[in-house]
Amino acid sequence: MDEELIATLKTEEALYRAYMPFVNKGGIFIPTENNISLGDKVKVSLLLPNEKEPIVFIGKVIWITPKSANESHRTPGIGVELRGVEGMRARKKIELLLKNRLGSHQPTETL
Repeated sequence: MDEELIATLKTEEALYRAYMPFVNKGGIFIPTENNISLGDKVKVSLLLPNEKEPIVFIGKVIWITPKSANESHRTPGIGVELRGVEGMRARKKIELLLKNRLGSHQPTETL
């Protein structure tokens, strides 16, 4: 395991901005300035809105917004593909929480 990250999404808005539905298995954007590369495997502890316990899964880095993006008012971070049983559980919970917002044209952290 290359890196362990904690992502706490306290509101539905934060979750919407972080979720990457265009990724085949679903993905989540995690703000970080850590030196992480595309293809790295990371352990993610993901706490969703109104949940008491995080979902922990191993994901693959599929997106990088570099530190230099700060200059254009974008948040540096990585996109992690939701993988494995726990990743799929996270995707189902996320899509249930965002069911009325998926497909919206509001901006997110990635697109």
